[in-house]
Amino acid sequence: MAASSNSSLSGSSVSSVCSEPRSPRELPNYAEEYQPPIWKSYLYQLQQEAPRPKRIICPREVENRPKYYGREFHGIISREQADELLGGVEGAYILRESQRQPGCYTLALRFGNQTLNYRLFHDGKHFVGEKRFESIHDLVTDGLITLYIETKAAEYISKMTTNPIYEHIGYATL
Repeated sequence: MAASSNSSLSGSSVSSVCSEPRSPRELPNYAEEYQPPIWKSYLYQLQQEAPRPKRIICPREVENRPKYYGREFHGIISREQADELLGGVEGAYILRESQRQPGCYTLALRFGNQTLNYRLFHDGKHFVGEKRFESIHDLVTDGLITLYIETKAAEYISKMTTNPIYEHIGYATL
């Protein structure tokens, strides 16, 4: 059945809906205009406020530095030495080889007025838990954001998990 030009489709005739295509220059650039909604603006704001990574470069050449670590690798040093190198600067970090377990590597990171030490792994990507990263910088950035949000928004996150929004909008749950 052919559509007539008198039929209505959202208030416009079919003939106007099927008009000649416009040139690309005449079409709006929706990709540039579209801004996805921020799901939880408070968490996004906290993410932007999180400390930024600051790598502390080793001033000397370190023998036997693993090829996948950069100048932030300081070799075999103690936790106390790492703490001194970080100098109390939020977001500062170094990599070191463990004194107690040679061949094992540690990320020393300054956050919340304390030095946190994490065992560091590499299998082609860097990780301290399950999540893997292309670079140490990406790992530290993600870690600082996570620590900051967990510190500043623990109560907010707890409410999110105990009061899911789908209960309030009438959808059935499985």
